[in-house]
Amino acid sequence: MNLPNNFAEVKESAKLGGRPTPGAYVCKVMRVQDSVSKSGRPMLVIDLDILGGPFDRFFSHDNDSRAERNLEPKWLRYYQVYDGRALGIFKKMLRDFDRSNESFIAPAQGGFFNERSLEGLQIGALCDGEEYAYNDKTLLDLRPAQLYSVEEILGGKIPKPRIRGVDGTWRDADAPPPKPRDQNG
Repeated sequence: MNLPNNFAEVKESAKLGGRPTPGAYVCKVMRVQDSVSKSGRPMLVIDLDILGGPFDRFFSHDNDSRAERNLEPKWLRYYQVYDGRALGIFKKMLRDFDRSNESFIAPAQGGFFNERSLEGLQIGALCDGEEYAYNDKTLLDLRPAQLYSVEEILGGKIPKPRIRGVDGTWRDADAPPPKPRDQNG
């Protein structure tokens, strides 16, 4: 029997992990890009991975296998517009990075801000679920709905996660899915 070359780095586990479910997670920023929304507004695209708990580095581990198959990496992806009415939310996000990382100081003045300075920092994320149909099955993806300070996440001082069903309606993540409608009448 040949063990894989990276066997020394493999973490012990009592079971196969499964996929992360909607909820609150402490995350690490893997990549930040300055971009433009579909409506032409400036925004940051922030790629996150989970830190700690049973899903520690879930997306990094998954991306290792995706790279072997020449697939694009997949992260928890958060979009934050930073103009107009969204400017206050953007400022709170930067302050949450400040509260969560001793090495980061949120800008107090306008002017140039290097968005890549967020890479490698910790932040809390409330992740909602989004159901989609694939091969006659209903699957679930996570979508970061809002970023919070790590303290807020660990303290449980955030809203409950939700799931947007295949039909587009929202429900609490701990609520059962709606029963399928009878298509015969």
